[in-house]
Amino acid sequence: MTRGVASTDVVIERADILSREVRTLIEGLNAELSSRYPEDGATHFRLDPNEVAPGHGAFLVARRAGEPVGCGAVRRIDARTAEIKRMYVRPEARGHRVGRAVLAALETEAQRLGLTRLVLETGVRQPEAIALYERAGFARIPAFGEYVDSPLSVCMAKDLAPRPFYGEFAWAYDYLVERPVAAECAGMAATLARRGIGPGATLLDAGCGNGRYAVELARRGFVVTGVDRSPALLEEAAARARATGSARSVKFELADILISAAGSGYYAVLCRGVLNDLVSAEARAAAFAAFAQALRPRGALLLDVRDWDATVARKTAEPVSEKRVDTPRGRLVFRTVSRLDPATRRLLVSERHTLAAPSGETTAPHEFVMRCWTREELAAGLRAAGFESVEYAGTYESAPESAPPVGAGDRIVAVASLGVR
Repeated sequence: MTRGVASTDVVIERADILSREVRTLIEGLNAELSSRYPEDGATHFRLDPNEVAPGHGAFLVARRAGEPVGCGAVRRIDARTAEIKRMYVRPEARGHRVGRAVLAALETEAQRLGLTRLVLETGVRQPEAIALYERAGFARIPAFGEYVDSPLSVCMAKDLAPRPFYGEFAWAYDYLVERPVAAECAGMAATLARRGIGPGATLLDAGCGNGRYAVELARRGFVVTGVDRSPALLEEAAARARATGSARSVKFELADILISAAGSGYYAVLCRGVLNDLVSAEARAAAFAAFAQALRPRGALLLDVRDWDATVARKTAEPVSEKRVDTPRGRLVFRTVSRLDPATRRLLVSERHTLAAPSGETTAPHEFVMRCWTREELAAGLRAAGFESVEYAGTYESAPESAPPVGAGDRIVAVASLGVR
């Protein structure tokens, strides 16, 4: 079962495509598409039950207050590609991020199938759908399959292939990214204590990676749930919890931070670095809204983002970095080249893992985009989501009033409390 809770209490579940509730949703979808595209041959309704059977795809239903309000499907079409089908949200439920929730859950289903690319077809008369897909990272492509001769079709695609850090080289994260985890967690605990949150409190680690912060915070008495979109990193996290005897006080779940499958009512949410990967303003706003939904009133959000001005100074002086380490699997070289896009505050990163093992050499190149932050943008996003009493620092390692100021490094660390609405 796939479950998710978004900023609108949307729950996503697998459903039987032949069930009464699914038939009702599909009838609404077909009626709307037929009214928008009355031309013969302009609609593409077909989806067979075997195409969404386990191992081949999935059909998902979105519910609010227990009522079905939307749906979507994903079907495997080749060894690496899945197609999104039958995306629909009832008119009365639109404007509440239901479509975003369904789409993200379908991406997760495709990843569980081991697929690395998503494609879809929508239509020229559905600008709201096109905008949703573009915000989610889809780009237009030439028509494919049954849509090749359809002049009203708009075809789009999104690459799901993870960074090597999140996939085949997840095991190497600690070798390549060294952090003073214990000291930083001590600072986090002190900061939360100042807001009345201490051992025994529930904490959501949103974008937990390989679990090193989640496990350390659990060791300090917090009851931690870690969520991440990388199955490989979650495997590392679970192994760390078992090895340290923390399995009873920390758990890990596969989920998107925009649609946390871990519920609500947390005393604190931690989000380290992940917000830099959200490029659009809409995605950033959705993340803050999801954090607000996950927290109880007066709960604390603790996060860090890349500071644009400090990143410009650092990457201008040092655009290329390389690290070489010996690991049990062989000699590992990690090289990054960073380019700055001042117009959009984006960091264009090319990275390469090269492992020289006894069995031979493995190379994994990857390119991706980050978007840095300003303190003003961060403050506006927190305020819009209902956060208050914001404090800023340059590191986690001590409480904000005694920590290095923003600008001392290339990170902005912030802590804020959720206001009572």
